[in-house]
Amino acid sequence: MATFLRYTLLPMVMTCQVLLFKTGISTNVEESNGSPSTINYAPRPLSSSYEKYLNNCASKLYPLCGDEIFYTVFSGNQTTGTECCYNLVNEVGERCHEDLTRYILSLEDYKHNKISFWQRSKKVWDDCVSILLNISPAESVDPTVFNFN
Repeated sequence: MATFLRYTLLPMVMTCQVLLFKTGISTNVEESNGSPSTINYAPRPLSSSYEKYLNNCASKLYPLCGDEIFYTVFSGNQTTGTECCYNLVNEVGERCHEDLTRYILSLEDYKHNKISFWQRSKKVWDDCVSILLNISPAESVDPTVFNFN
């Protein structure tokens, strides 16, 4: 239970703590050859509407899915399952996923490997879209049976 709480709350607590300190990142991303090195990670004050936006994005993640996606991106030692892919693609959305990733990458603990983390984040999204596109009707995902909350 302690492990569950630690890993379930860690990403959300980190995001909330940083939001409370009013630090953030630029949302300007230049698309030059698809290189993640063009992302502007410069800290900037967050507007209250941007804070609300990021909190809203984070609230769409089922707790277990938030953990699963977080560790897939930032540890590389986990995979994202079908249910969490459904949550990510259909309920969180690509823009929220990217903005939450950018925000975490602005934190000092994650700046050291931001290009690799960004690439993993993009891979998680692409893999999830692919998984959902390749599900047969018999295997279709029913979000009402998820027991993540």
